[in-house]
Amino acid sequence: MSSETRSYELKGRAERQLQTRRRIVDATVALHEELGPARTTIAEIARRAGVQRLTVYNHFPEESDLFAACQGQFLAPQPPPDFGPALALAPFGAQGAKARRLQVVLALALDFWTWHRLEREGLDDVAAAELMAGLVAAVA
Repeated sequence: MSSETRSYELKGRAERQLQTRRRIVDATVALHEELGPARTTIAEIARRAGVQRLTVYNHFPEESDLFAACQGQFLAPQPPPDFGPALALAPFGAQGAKARRLQVVLALALDFWTWHRLEREGLDDVAAAELMAGLVAAVA
């Protein structure tokens, strides 16, 4: 017998595990879009992904793990816009109430859901950036 130990590599098994994880996340994203997160069940995710409920729990022991994977997949093709122009207009030397208003407007301008709403209203990234930059400039 040899005293050398052989390293174990998953290879094919690891690829199957990754594919299963992707199916679970894909099913979760689809169900969140169709039903909303509150009405999405682990049983339905498992059914859509073609796995057992236990498999979903094995890949995502905490619900927050599944939500994080879902959010990552949802946001990947939708990178945030370039905030450089809006930030270049804001005088950060503001003080008092003006500084607080500026903070609030900047938070609004940088928020994902603001940009999501502007897109739903028909604005492309350039038009949305111009609108938010104008809003920040008006408050500044």
